[in-house]
Amino acid sequence: MNRDRAILPRLLKRCFRMRIQGLEHLPGRMVAVNRRSRWDWMILAPFLDQGSWIILPPEEIPTKLHFLLFRGTRFIPEDQLEFQSLSQHLQQGHTALFFPEPLAPAMGRFRKITFLPNAAVPHAVLALEGTEAWPWSQRKRPDRCRHWFPRLNISVIPLNNDLPPNPRHLQDGLGQAILAQSLGSTLWDALIQSSLVHGHRRIILEDENGQRLRYQTLFFKSILLSQLLESHTQPGECVGLMLPTTLAAVVSFFALQIGGRIPAMLNFSAGPDTVRVATRMARVRLVVTARQFVQKARLHDLVATLAEELNILYLEDLKPAVTPGMLLHAAWYSLVPHKKILPPAKPGDTAVLLFTSGSEGTPKGVVLSHGNLLANVQQILTRFDLSTDDVFLNVLPLFHAFGLTVGTLAPLMAGAKVFCHPAVLDYRAVPRIAWNISATILAGTDTFLKGYGRMADPVDFASLRHCFAGAEPLRNTTHTLWLEKFGIRILEGYGATETAPVLAVNIPEACRFGSVGRLLPGVEWRLEPIPGIEEGGRLWVHGPNVMQGYLRIDAPGVLHPLPTEENKTWYDTGDVVRVDDEGFLWILGRAKRFAKIGGEMVSLATVETVAMEAWPEGIHGVVMVADPRKGETLVLITSDHTINRRDFVNVLKERGLSLLLLPGRIIHHDPMPMLASGKLDLVQLEHLARESAIIEIPNG
Repeated sequence: MNRDRAILPRLLKRCFRMRIQGLEHLPGRMVAVNRRSRWDWMILAPFLDQGSWIILPPEEIPTKLHFLLFRGTRFIPEDQLEFQSLSQHLQQGHTALFFPEPLAPAMGRFRKITFLPNAAVPHAVLALEGTEAWPWSQRKRPDRCRHWFPRLNISVIPLNNDLPPNPRHLQDGLGQAILAQSLGSTLWDALIQSSLVHGHRRIILEDENGQRLRYQTLFFKSILLSQLLESHTQPGECVGLMLPTTLAAVVSFFALQIGGRIPAMLNFSAGPDTVRVATRMARVRLVVTARQFVQKARLHDLVATLAEELNILYLEDLKPAVTPGMLLHAAWYSLVPHKKILPPAKPGDTAVLLFTSGSEGTPKGVVLSHGNLLANVQQILTRFDLSTDDVFLNVLPLFHAFGLTVGTLAPLMAGAKVFCHPAVLDYRAVPRIAWNISATILAGTDTFLKGYGRMADPVDFASLRHCFAGAEPLRNTTHTLWLEKFGIRILEGYGATETAPVLAVNIPEACRFGSVGRLLPGVEWRLEPIPGIEEGGRLWVHGPNVMQGYLRIDAPGVLHPLPTEENKTWYDTGDVVRVDDEGFLWILGRAKRFAKIGGEMVSLATVETVAMEAWPEGIHGVVMVADPRKGETLVLITSDHTINRRDFVNVLKERGLSLLLLPGRIIHHDPMPMLASGKLDLVQLEHLARESAIIEIPNG
């Protein structure tokens, strides 16, 4: 490298505050680069060795002046590329950059690839982030502040084989490269960076009362509340947070982050006993809530129960404690947000404590780090291009990972506006709000989406770009309802609280109905065979979004980390899945929810699906119980009083399904026991099957 080429990289690093990873993977590889502006190659060329190639569309080949500035680089038009010369060039240890995407406002994620050489040579993917903020960027979007010298990130990920890559290989590689750029931050740092990119004065939170928060206002309120909480809590302490999906909940969440406290997100709808188990498990001694919320939600009994063991702090009671010094401190740092106001924190430190639903037993505490949450945010954003043009209608509770990460953190980090609505079960109000605010993104469970779909007018969701379903299987009836009534294809995803939570999701350009999509970038997986189940296996995953470990009630406050194999922590999802040739994930059922009937393994989820499709108006759950004659038998518990075994037999025959799926008994029960997340309470269903008076419907 000559003197000029040695000086220029150092100058660029300083001017653009560049963070660079993986340049050692460039030599000898053909490197696909994501486009953020027309002139990205000017940033990359100084970091290439002498003799490197940059392959561009013919109309973008540089002028003679550019050739003088980058004398050691050869620029080749795409239509003049010769594969034999390319192979020889790479074998000599040189690099060849190319740009698969065309110049377009939506470029940057390899969603549309127009140039992909069919060359069996070593490949890599280079992610360049930040140049979209240039004044001359092709992305003329109002959602980003324009900077002459924006912060730039460069990361390179080699692809695993020398075969010609397909678009999905490039998309996965790009996702991993972008993900690598986000693994060194905390939630507060990431929020500050988002405000620098999108503008401090951009409105990013709103509620139905007309209250709006800009980044700057969110900083001010969070810093002020953090000061007020200091005298009531200790750094590193788990603090219970019991608030609905409101602006106050988001402010309180970040206030605890600023003070180095750990929010323990309490499920106030779970009942006093379950909430008390959660607080004991996390050694919570203080619960933050609001009087207005307790009164509206009629939680007086729950609060009284908690007050027997814990201190209850109401946000309204903190207002008299505000001093002029606190206001000045909050005002200063909200104008010039700086991470020095934080206690020393690392990406691996605990950021939040969530709790499992307890649908299959006693709830457990799930310990998630800053890195876990931000990794999942970035994984989501590699698949979906969110902007400030988007309005995310978040109706999901923040004590649910779906509502926290997908509904709150991801849009905030992307500069999208979050509209908070605390009543997820208000089936009439949610469609009306979606119409009034021109919501572009909505997420929910199948149960909630079914309710919204039935109550909404056909135009209420006219502005939606994406509608996501998760936490429970998406029924065919719900999918059809939304498609026919609103023209919207629901995108089903899959995950777990333990994975912060998203593991896989369908996207518009790669969607298979019935599957839960392809695994997100950075997620490694393996299938463990299960005796008696020929197709698929038990899914284990590893990735930056996988939790630190569990808290359990038998050892309060003690972290139980996940098992480690070859320096990797693996999480057992407990789900039986199959993965097709294109990487789509198909859920076959919970490993615990297979019964051995007639010597064969039968999925309880399959029986539930048959019932849901044949009797869509009801809610159905299947459990297995011991049978003195058969060993195990299936029990269908349903809210539909018209179902009998004879009709179930006819349905199985019509669909060509095995009679092994026929429930041995049917219990009619209305209402069905449900959790706050919208899932069936399987523990209560098993209790009904064993202890309740069983109404067994005769065959005839």
